[in-house]
Amino acid sequence: IHAIGDKCVHEVIGVLDRVNHRHGIMPHRIEHLQCIRKEDIPSLLENRIFCSMQPVHMRTDIPLITKYWSESAQESAYMFASLIKAGLEPGFSSDAPVETISPFQGIYSALERRHMNNPQNPSWHPNERIDASTAIKCYTIWAVASTQDQDKRGIIRQGMLADLIVIDDFTKEDNTFWPQCAPLITIINGKITYQIDH
Repeated sequence: IHAIGDKCVHEVIGVLDRVNHRHGIMPHRIEHLQCIRKEDIPSLLENRIFCSMQPVHMRTDIPLITKYWSESAQESAYMFASLIKAGLEPGFSSDAPVETISPFQGIYSALERRHMNNPQNPSWHPNERIDASTAIKCYTIWAVASTQDQDKRGIIRQGMLADLIVIDDFTKEDNTFWPQCAPLITIINGKITYQIDH
């Protein structure tokens, strides 16, 4: 179910809670979840509702949110760190073709929370930033949980489908590495489908 605003998210969680109490826990998913009341987070966890989020939207949303929302309402937007601290494992995606299909802009958005992903702009509500390793989990092993394919993909391990990319070592770089990041090698089902020429 697509839900963006805090009232919509609240109502969807309430409906899914009632469905789960009547029929047992089922694999529900909320798409976007851009704004959520803090008091609704425990119900997400209790009902095992999967959160599918797109950090890249934040880079263009920040001016609109700061212009039209109260400060307290702003604190409920794009709550990556709060959801993860509560025990949730959100999955990130690109929302292509609305946004770029590349995950790297989204990773930078989750790490830095800056308007237009411009390093010169201040970090917006930096308490909700997450680190690169967590963001990568959100785009890989946690994201695949929504497809029920955890036994096939999402992590590099023997017996899994080899769908992966190779990039430069981000642990040796600061966060400005991500907007310019590009795959050196792309592998689909164990076969190299793209390799940069050196």
